[in-house]
Amino acid sequence: MKTTKAMAAPLSPWAGFSIVALGVFMSTLDSSIVNVALPVIREDYHAPLNLVGWIPLGYLLTISVTLLGFGRRGDSKGRARVYREGLVIFTLASLLCGLAPTIGLLVGARVIQAIGASLIMAVGPAFLIHIFPPEKRGRAIGAMGVVVNLGLTSGPVLGGFLTEVLSWRWIFLINLPIGLAGWLLTRRLDTDHPAKPDTGAREHGDLWGNLLWIAGLTGLCLSLNRIPVWGFSLWPTGILLLAGAALIAWFILHEYRAAHPLLPLSLFSNRLFSIPLFGGTVLFIYTFIFIYLGPFYLSILAGLPVHTVGLFFILGPLGSLITAPVSGWLHDRWGSRWLTTTGLLINAATLYGLSLQGANPSLPVFGLLMFCLGLGNGIFMPPNTTMLLGTVPARFTGVASGLHATGRTLGMVLGVALGGAIFELSYSRFTGGVLLEQFDPASHAGAFAHAWRLSLLAGLAACLLSVAVNLFRGPDPDPAGTPHPKRSTGLGA
Repeated sequence: MKTTKAMAAPLSPWAGFSIVALGVFMSTLDSSIVNVALPVIREDYHAPLNLVGWIPLGYLLTISVTLLGFGRRGDSKGRARVYREGLVIFTLASLLCGLAPTIGLLVGARVIQAIGASLIMAVGPAFLIHIFPPEKRGRAIGAMGVVVNLGLTSGPVLGGFLTEVLSWRWIFLINLPIGLAGWLLTRRLDTDHPAKPDTGAREHGDLWGNLLWIAGLTGLCLSLNRIPVWGFSLWPTGILLLAGAALIAWFILHEYRAAHPLLPLSLFSNRLFSIPLFGGTVLFIYTFIFIYLGPFYLSILAGLPVHTVGLFFILGPLGSLITAPVSGWLHDRWGSRWLTTTGLLINAATLYGLSLQGANPSLPVFGLLMFCLGLGNGIFMPPNTTMLLGTVPARFTGVASGLHATGRTLGMVLGVALGGAIFELSYSRFTGGVLLEQFDPASHAGAFAHAWRLSLLAGLAACLLSVAVNLFRGPDPDPAGTPHPKRSTGLGA
């Protein structure tokens, strides 16, 4: 009888990367491919707009509240196993989405699909940290940034094509062959990277902590996400926000006493983990202030048609596509501190430039600034992610990966809530209470430009705070985990 070793040749790190990248690309593609089809889905089901909005919202909320628990599951049950579970759930849920006979069943199938995507996202980056040696991790994370941006860039284009030529259902059904191929390939991960916890023993689950985390984060995310719709009313916005905050505080107290906590709070004592986590979350706050308000600016103030606005929003991912692999490669030589600072400074300059685009914007300049925001994000993210995951104990890389992804989705929610709230309050004040639906270019263009500027300046303030925090986080560690004396000055400081 042949042994396992004889049956399969050792899997190289880049072959393992390809397997992980397939699932990450699929889940990223599906987060960007759906929005372009929402008007057609609404017409097909004859559904109200508020119910259609739950197709993307249910997906985002589910991912946000489950990432941490699934990252912890990867640490205790094995990352290959959890990753494969995610692929299976995501693929089967895609079939349910494509066949859903009612809007309610589609929303439910999207929630199940989000659980699969969350499993993939929670352990994917942790896998890269374990299968690549320290001197090549930056390149791997940078290359994964290329995969993510390819998914974001191709999603709207592919979604529009499939919806127009075939049917909106094919934006989900296209996942079936990709998911099946990914599931078959993940069996190799078990061969060369056994699904065993680093502690050598399976830990007991923290069920109560998981429930508190999910309930608290759901309250926070839902209340913040719906501020532009519900306003700042006591109910439901205020009550949900307070309840979510109280449950998160209860969760933290519980984690201090738990024998096997869902979130080991000792991780936050490591500033080389906590500061990159903060920086990554802030990056998505100011990026999504722009992503949320940008389409309104281009369509309402600049008067561009929808398909042209969509082309503009490809420029950001294209910028990241260029700089992310280069930044990952440079990180392996220079460290992360000055690379991340450079990316943040580019973003700060870009946000300031965007805030100056007034009632008569220069579209070439606007497009160039969007491209530059992508360049800055591409420079920042690979070294920041590598630092965050590379400085935690091996047994906690799954929970660190899940927390990093949670910060990303929470940043998206906060960015939409903050940008929407500042813009709507400012626009209402400058116009004397006129609704955006009653926009008149002759009378309200100046008010729109002022509200736009204040919203972008809020994002700029968050970015500059991140610059200050990042500069004072200390030198990079060497591969052994201690501060590297050669990286205390110059580009690696």
